[in-house]
Amino acid sequence: MGRISTQRVLDKLDDYFSRNDYDGAERHLLYWLEEAKAIADRHSAILLLNELAGLYRKLSKEEKALETVADLLDLIKEMGIENNIGAGTSFINCATVYKAFGKAEKAFPLFEKAKSIYEKELSADDKRFGGLFNNMALALVDLERYDEAYELYEKAIGIMKNADD
Repeated sequence: MGRISTQRVLDKLDDYFSRNDYDGAERHLLYWLEEAKAIADRHSAILLLNELAGLYRKLSKEEKALETVADLLDLIKEMGIENNIGAGTSFINCATVYKAFGKAEKAFPLFEKAKSIYEKELSADDKRFGGLFNNMALALVDLERYDEAYELYEKAIGIMKNADD
């Protein structure tokens, strides 16, 4: 049981993105995902699934994005890591996929899970809260819960205004 050099994978992925070679990026991620599965490197598989979900969202490939989200959520559950900070970030990524494809009602519970984890693991002024609150607010707008969205936008702005770059 080995580990994939995720930094090398991400560096190469950045190279594909810098050339707008999204087909190459997809092939690259799928290749390394299969390698991760072959050597039972589930931690790298989580990172690769997160990247794939984001790529498919960006490319508006709804079916592939939703399949990837399902695989990612299954793997997190299988590994029993639903309460760690990495899972929180994955929940946000999955939620943004759902939101992007008009499924804000499915997104919001994942944002809430991420928020619960972040509240336990991060300081209240951590800029990851800024991103989370902004994304949650976007989903709330889709759900026509405007007052709640406004409050979260205000929180996001406050956090980001005070964050160190």
